[in-house]
Amino acid sequence: MTGPGNVAVTQADREAAAVLVYEMMRGGLNWSSAKRIRDTIREGKWDAHYAVQALARHRQSHTDLLAAAREAILTLTPYFTPKHGVPKMPDRAKLEKVRTTLASIDAALGKQDTQES
Repeated sequence: MTGPGNVAVTQADREAAAVLVYEMMRGGLNWSSAKRIRDTIREGKWDAHYAVQALARHRQSHTDLLAAAREAILTLTPYFTPKHGVPKMPDRAKLEKVRTTLASIDAALGKQDTQES
């Protein structure tokens, strides 16, 4: 179940959230209550739960970043496989897209300054 503001959830998101919530709750609740909540999350009945959504957003942000990095690499690949030994220069728009993607990757990695080529 995905509501307004919620992202799509995978079974891996549910599994991770179920373990996280179970481990956090089992010390304060009786074992059967913590187990029931864990199982409810695993079954996909609580996809809007804050822990499930947090893990899904985290996964999605990295998936988006990887997709952008892949696209940037594919954009430049033809320029590194020159025909007849002479590489072709990419146009400015493609170079700017690659620089923007690299800046996003640097930000995700916590790097503050990037070197321009």
